[in-house]
Amino acid sequence: MPRGVVVVYFSRFGKPLQAHHKVVLDLGAKAIAKLKGYEFGGHYDAACDYSGPLFFVPDDTLLLDEAARLGSVLRMISTAALCPIFS
Repeated sequence: MPRGVVVVYFSRFGKPLQAHHKVVLDLGAKAIAKLKGYEFGGHYDAACDYSGPLFFVPDDTLLLDEAARLGSVLRMISTAALCPIFS
């Protein structure tokens, strides 16, 4: 039985990815799931009720506010930017 779920997370601020980039993200997430003994859950869907801990593989670096929206389940291969961006 899997101990958690690895999902690919597409940032709402990210640019659209080409198909081959999505394939590479999926392959990376599947490899991480296998290494961790987790299930691969595909692309993250906020409406889905995932069993166990979630591990996110984001398509881009997340800013702190977006990472915070994911809540206390935040485990990911990338890190959130911890400083605000000034324009």
